[in-house]
Amino acid sequence: MSELKITIGITAFNCGKYLHDAIRSVLDQDTDHWSGLLILDGGADKKTKQIFQEFDHPKFQKYAFKENQGPYGTRAMAIELSKTDWYYQLDGDDLLPKNAIKLILETIETNPHAEFVYGNCEHFSNNSFRIKTPIKDPGALCVGPLFNAQSPIKISLFERIGGFSDELFINADWDFWLSVYDNNITGAYTDNLLYRRRQRVNNVGTEYIHLRPKIVEKIIQRHPDFFLDDQRKNETRFNCYQKLARYYKSIGDRKSAAKYAQEALKYGDSIPAFDTIFREEKMSFLRYKLRRLGRFV
Repeated sequence: MSELKITIGITAFNCGKYLHDAIRSVLDQDTDHWSGLLILDGGADKKTKQIFQEFDHPKFQKYAFKENQGPYGTRAMAIELSKTDWYYQLDGDDLLPKNAIKLILETIETNPHAEFVYGNCEHFSNNSFRIKTPIKDPGALCVGPLFNAQSPIKISLFERIGGFSDELFINADWDFWLSVYDNNITGAYTDNLLYRRRQRVNNVGTEYIHLRPKIVEKIIQRHPDFFLDDQRKNETRFNCYQKLARYYKSIGDRKSAAKYAQEALKYGDSIPAFDTIFREEKMSFLRYKLRRLGRFV
């Protein structure tokens, strides 16, 4: 392997105990052709702050924000501090497979004109996992990136696209990859596992899920060529509102669940979950509480 290196940026907010594992997954890489950055967002929980303060390693540089920047402000800072041509994002509750960096660097070397690398991603929790391969249909960009949004990129690509939009506190990575597609920028695919994404409740996306409708409209406005077709706009809006409906159903807010299910129906056909949502909305308070209790017994 040549002297090509990549910067791995770990961004941390309320990661707690998971941050140790994220750092260890970098230190355990089977190549040392990387530099590390550990970025602490302002307002992080006590456990995350403690791990950040105690961690010290010669291959890592640390940076702490006093004020909360959100996921994309911290990522942008990591990219700004990088001293290599390539950058790889690792969220503080996720993991890198042991051979990820070696595979990425090999892919870059054999595809010198590529501006990003993408591969397979494992989505896992305490009791399940599944491997997601990249989606080939560009139309799927209506609902999110075609592959793992944390895929490694050339820093020059990030600068050329204009970084993450300041208008988007969430879903700025989806917006970024839409811009990559809009500009016909190509990457290199490797049929290997490059990232392990942890599925957990109370992540940033869930915390700010109420912002999603406004974010979706801004993304549609920012990509007029991609969303020229009304069918794509409708698919994007339907996906947004059905996810909100299902989320509020899951937390027992049946009024909000029904409201968003009704909104979704303006843009697409009904799905089985909506039938349940509308039935639950009409139930008496006691019957609904007993139904909820039964799910957890």
